[in-house]
Amino acid sequence: MTDWLMVIITGIYVVATIVISKANISSAKAAQNQVLESRRQFEERKRLEQMPYLDISINEYVTELNDDGLQLVISSRNCPESTVFDLQMKLKNIGLGTAKDFQYQWTNLDGSYLRDDLSFTACLPGEEKTIPIDFFFEYSENTSPYEATVHITFQYKDLLENQYQQDVSFSFLFVGNSQVEMKKKTIGTPMHIQG
Repeated sequence: MTDWLMVIITGIYVVATIVISKANISSAKAAQNQVLESRRQFEERKRLEQMPYLDISINEYVTELNDDGLQLVISSRNCPESTVFDLQMKLKNIGLGTAKDFQYQWTNLDGSYLRDDLSFTACLPGEEKTIPIDFFFEYSENTSPYEATVHITFQYKDLLENQYQQDVSFSFLFVGNSQVEMKKKTIGTPMHIQG
């Protein structure tokens, strides 16, 4: 009888040990997940404290060509004539951190091109940058009216090397006789690019 009693007690002890071990493993995993989540939240808070945020405005009524601005071709049509649509873009960093390593991707009717011909490479908090832009529309005598949607996607980093991009798109209508109308402009918000 005592042998059976010892077997039952040993069995209960083994089951209790297994249950306690599983609870400890589950508790350790929960603690590890909590530490990882705390670390992620800390890193995200630190990123947000250093995040630049570009407030972009556009003035459509600039009437002169700018040699120091961006010269962007809507499409390489190899036509004998071209007309220019000028505007001025202002970027103001209203975020808490510096934006650095500025470049942009120009997407026209022919494709996308990464360019780094801006007159600045950084923008401090509260600082404003002005970018004159000349959009070139090529045409010939028999060019039909056409619509063109193009994009300037700014790419930059904060001081912690986090990457961001912000898109500005324009829809133009070339109506002929060297006449161009801007139909629409859309200014996106900064997006954090996961690296």
